[in-house]
Amino acid sequence: QNHTNDLVCEECQMAAIEFKKFVDDTNERAAIHAFISENFCRQLPRFQDECDLVLAELLPKLWHSLDVMLDDPKQACTQIGFCVKQADLTFSKIASFYDGL
Repeated sequence: QNHTNDLVCEECQMAAIEFKKFVDDTNERAAIHAFISENFCRQLPRFQDECDLVLAELLPKLWHSLDVMLDDPKQACTQIGFCVKQADLTFSKIASFYDGL
């Protein structure tokens, strides 16, 4: 069971590292901004300007939040449940020990 958890945790961390590269790529950020603007904001002609303003305000905040979260892949994966917290792991070992008695 622990080996499976370790493998899932490692895979999550590798995915987080790759996703951080994507998040940090200014070309990708610009492409996503353009995609949302063209495929969503443009579909709302009466509100296109407001939509683009909100997009210009919110996307940088999203990028920043993701960047901060992904700075520590292990912590990010622990927060979403793919890695076990050290305290939980210690408790699990103690519980297993007492179960064996």
